[in-house]
Amino acid sequence: MAFLLDNLKQMYRLVRFRRLMNRDLPSAIGFEMTTRCNAFCPMCVRRDYQIVNEDMDFFLLEKTVDEVKKWLHKKILFNLTGLSEPTLYPRLIEAVAYVKRYIPESNVRIITNGIVLTSDLSKDLIQAGLDECMISFNGVNREDYLAICGIDAYEKVTENIKALIENRRSLKSTTLRINLNLKKHEGNKSYIPNAVSYWNPLLGAEDVVSISNILPLRGDQPISSCSNSSARYPCAHLWGEIKLDIHGNIYPCDGKVMDYHYREKSELLLGNVRDTSIKEAYVSDRVRHFRKTHLRGAFDSLPTCLSCPSWSRFPNYWIYNNSFPFLRRMWL
Repeated sequence: MAFLLDNLKQMYRLVRFRRLMNRDLPSAIGFEMTTRCNAFCPMCVRRDYQIVNEDMDFFLLEKTVDEVKKWLHKKILFNLTGLSEPTLYPRLIEAVAYVKRYIPESNVRIITNGIVLTSDLSKDLIQAGLDECMISFNGVNREDYLAICGIDAYEKVTENIKALIENRRSLKSTTLRINLNLKKHEGNKSYIPNAVSYWNPLLGAEDVVSISNILPLRGDQPISSCSNSSARYPCAHLWGEIKLDIHGNIYPCDGKVMDYHYREKSELLLGNVRDTSIKEAYVSDRVRHFRKTHLRGAFDSLPTCLSCPSWSRFPNYWIYNNSFPFLRRMWL
């Protein structure tokens, strides 16, 4: 019975994703609101660079919202997160409120490490209309957290999560969903079930405790340590998604392209939102070329993609064609 249910769920995800693939507009737009971060994770590419602390010009968000609010389909995910900590963006509350004011159908999300997600800040975010808060809780105890994040903040994040849950209850919010994401690795995987058992009773029915492997973005870490499969398949990021970096440069994903080594030098750069619309970038011939390249399995022709592990974040939404060998590496 469990096997049947798992297969039905996989089929549902496949059908749902295929529907999103066929749209001529993205279903998710990501924003690197700031380059600031308050953690020192060893697997992050930020460790290899001297990062200048910058914040996104609010105009870039306003321009994007002005375009999207004219679309017929407005149920778009606005992910106000990049390779940084969004709660350090000084106008984050204003940004959430701005998107919800002009596109109430949208889904606004932040992905945070929770270190400065204080009770006051979480109240303000809830009242601004935040739809989803994903907290990357990188450790099952104090020692594990310190090793992964490079900062002694396990107890502080625990308190902040509990305050967020309590604030949602006291403010009677029915829209905010909490995704508590636990990072699994060889050293802590035996403790993960206990962590899940601890948090599940504290969360609501619509919330989730998710588990993911650490994504090794730095080149000196093996991609296989995070992969769901050893066999490479097309990356789902190329379908349904657009990403803006701190300067408004547009990319078709937020994977390795957000590595400071690539950025404006990447073959995936689609232009800048100051002079290119989101729709123009998304339906461009270059994006179609990237997708066809992935479907052919020619990953070595896209240097940014070749060294990127982000494809493994998603299950294989494609079915490899074994029935017609003459079609070669075609995905259905």
